[in-house]
Amino acid sequence: MKILYFSTIGFFLSLFLSCKSEEQEVWNVYYFGGQSNMDGFGYNSELPDSLDGIISNAMIFDGNRDNEGSPNRGVGNWSPVEPGHGYGFKTNGKSNDLSERFGPELSFANSLVEQGKK
Repeated sequence: MKILYFSTIGFFLSLFLSCKSEEQEVWNVYYFGGQSNMDGFGYNSELPDSLDGIISNAMIFDGNRDNEGSPNRGVGNWSPVEPGHGYGFKTNGKSNDLSERFGPELSFANSLVEQGKK
């Protein structure tokens, strides 16, 4: 009986020790809220080269803007940070229709990535 007991403990101990725990990736989440100051009225064509493209290791959730209370308000999705999330941005919740404008999200995301944060 003792042999079965120690064999069972040994089996579960070896099983436990052989399981590798995978470290989960951690992303910081920041909320940008507001009205016109957050809508993004800068023109993409005026961006410096350092901000004119996808910012690696930075994601944005952007949804439809709506002040009228339509049923599609807020529908959005996560996508890489890039120019076009400013005034005129639209989404169907699966893909984005980027605009010719940007807001504070570009320089904010770029600053975080430069600090090694996600």
